[in-house]
Amino acid sequence: MNTSSQAQATSDDVHTPYNFVPLSPYVFEPTWAESISHDLPFKDGLSGIISFNVISVTPLLVGGKRKQANNSQPGRVEFCRLPDGDHRYFIPGSSLRGMVRNVLEIASFSRMKAVDNRRFSLRDLSGGMQQLYNRRMEERPDDGFVFRAGWLRYDTNKAIWIITPCEYGRIPANQIGIHNVRKFEHQPVGAKYTAVRKAMNGDGLNSRLEGHFQIVENGKSDVRKLIIVSKDVRGAFPGTVVLTGQPNAEKKKEFVFFNENATKSVAVSAEVMREFRDIHETAAASADPFSAKQRDGGGEEAKSTWDYFKGKERIPVFFHTQNNKVVSLGLARMYKVPARQTIHDLLGQEHLNQAKLDLAEAIFGRIAAPDGATTDTVAFTGLKGRVSFGHAVLASQIIPQAVEQRPAILSTPKPSFAPAYLVQPQGNPATGELKHGASYSSYEDSATLRGWKRYPVRPLAAARTPAPIPPALVDKLTQQVVLKTLPEAMTFSGELRVHNLRPMELGALLWAMTWGGNTALAHALGMGKPFGFGQVRFQLNPEKLQYNLSRADGEKAPSLTELLKTFEDVMEAFIQSKGLKAGDEPIGWKDSDQIMALTAMADPRKAEIIHVNGRAVANGPAGWLESMPLTDFATKKGAKGGKPRFLRPYARQQHSGSLSAKPQAAPTPTNALGQSRPTQAPARAVPVSSGLEITAGTKVYADGELATLLDDVTEEKVRNRTTVRVDYGDDDVLSISAHRIKRA
Repeated sequence: MNTSSQAQATSDDVHTPYNFVPLSPYVFEPTWAESISHDLPFKDGLSGIISFNVISVTPLLVGGKRKQANNSQPGRVEFCRLPDGDHRYFIPGSSLRGMVRNVLEIASFSRMKAVDNRRFSLRDLSGGMQQLYNRRMEERPDDGFVFRAGWLRYDTNKAIWIITPCEYGRIPANQIGIHNVRKFEHQPVGAKYTAVRKAMNGDGLNSRLEGHFQIVENGKSDVRKLIIVSKDVRGAFPGTVVLTGQPNAEKKKEFVFFNENATKSVAVSAEVMREFRDIHETAAASADPFSAKQRDGGGEEAKSTWDYFKGKERIPVFFHTQNNKVVSLGLARMYKVPARQTIHDLLGQEHLNQAKLDLAEAIFGRIAAPDGATTDTVAFTGLKGRVSFGHAVLASQIIPQAVEQRPAILSTPKPSFAPAYLVQPQGNPATGELKHGASYSSYEDSATLRGWKRYPVRPLAAARTPAPIPPALVDKLTQQVVLKTLPEAMTFSGELRVHNLRPMELGALLWAMTWGGNTALAHALGMGKPFGFGQVRFQLNPEKLQYNLSRADGEKAPSLTELLKTFEDVMEAFIQSKGLKAGDEPIGWKDSDQIMALTAMADPRKAEIIHVNGRAVANGPAGWLESMPLTDFATKKGAKGGKPRFLRPYARQQHSGSLSAKPQAAPTPTNALGQSRPTQAPARAVPVSSGLEITAGTKVYADGELATLLDDVTEEKVRNRTTVRVDYGDDDVLSISAHRIKRA
């Protein structure tokens, strides 16, 4: 399918194999949720068995047996097999359940809740991001914000982390026995320490890189130059050489820590230490990196500075204090600082508050909050699901031959990459370029998450592992994996059991499985989704359904078409009640940004095959459906004179869908079940900051529902509140954090 956006796609775009369904500011909560029961049937409840086939459209791999990669061969992943005599291929019911639930969560405007509350780091020296980073690192002594160096250690007696501050200066690489600076600085820090020990041990430094130094150029710490001297030299003082990572290719000096001052030691709070560890621990580290088996730290093979230092008796750090309290610390002069906003800060209360069930939870169930845990101070109970997916077993009696795909590198997308994971309001969604002079929205401010990550499907001819592995990585076998896929056109058969589902709920489930009956759309399942593998479609047979309670007139269960329409009608009424418009035209559920993006990414016709430098590339509405080389990430953000770019949306967006653009009520608003309710009379809007508009007569509460009603809403009145509750009437309530209003 050729579109103007596809024709314009170039290697200059930010391109990824994934894209996003915009996050909705509204959550649909079924009014019957409190009446759900496994024992007391709904009057219109349906139960029974739905037989289904899952048909693969592209090569498919649902991971089973795995072989770890090593230095002599890449890893391997084979398809799941039953532990019976025939060892038939099968798709676990849990895999199907997860795939369908995610579609249903998006389609039913349920909460995005399975999200880790991560706090990312900031050390971006590319394009317009460098100015933002510099502001976080600058000293502001007048405000009590001071930059220091020191030694971090754990006080076992007090059970706290402590930093002993010290002075520091710079020492040229040739002073510590290093003459090939470029080669030295591109090594892991463990290898750097080994190289210096080998060059200098017994020649001015001991094995701990301790020695005596003299200042030859004085000034501030960053320009203070030191050299190694004999301890007998006048003015000599003891110190320790400290080696750090390499964010700057022009780096030619390392550090010397000296003049420790134990009387000025400062404690590090548990929160600051947790943020430090979250930033620096690798994915392979244990939950407690200071456990006994890791206490010795890393050696030359350590891949990162943290791998090398963790568990050592003391660790050289740089840190900032605010009024003599440690607020951040790191392992380099230009260290990674924790971003001001966490994922949950940006997600917002409408998705975090689980006081009521959303539709996905009502159908699939949810796990109760652990003892003592709460969500927004509201403890929530668990609910057993009312649907059960059985395994889908390969229907063919002839076992197909699995195909070994060529080796590939399965990289993990990084949510810290703001140009892809955050909405960029200062950019042009058609071109993917920021406006001239504009800065990226980042985790430093009240940005908006892009939403639900999905892997767009593509035509069969475009489903393949990428071009051969780059020469620099060919020998990195431990990073490679061979996927053993089954060919397309395989049929797997299974059964879905449903219990006491209302017609709207069953309609939602069937819509998520069949895309509302659209046979052109496909799901993405299993491994290799970034390459177009795992595209599947359902075929359903819902004939074994019946009402829980017998009908006097012998009425049969609704047809598939009737069930789908019941779900769609409720969702249309829900979205229409929000008054969304594209220009002057009202927008319904099917036309919402969420459904448009969701179905676009399930449509293989939205992507095409183009040829770039002799190789085939899958090209979608947002650009090439493949990962960028690592070297491109900085360039796309405006480094080296490039234009700052971001990931374009996969489908045309008609309205902002953001909390700062809450629409007015529709002329004839309805509740979630399509029942009419009184219309709010339009009135003069009172702006809170420059975003959220509060109409006269709208109720606004600060710090929760029981706080005082704010009659005259101004930015000043909500600036320092914890939360602000905006009541638009009846059951349409929006609770958001105060900072979203303040920075709208």
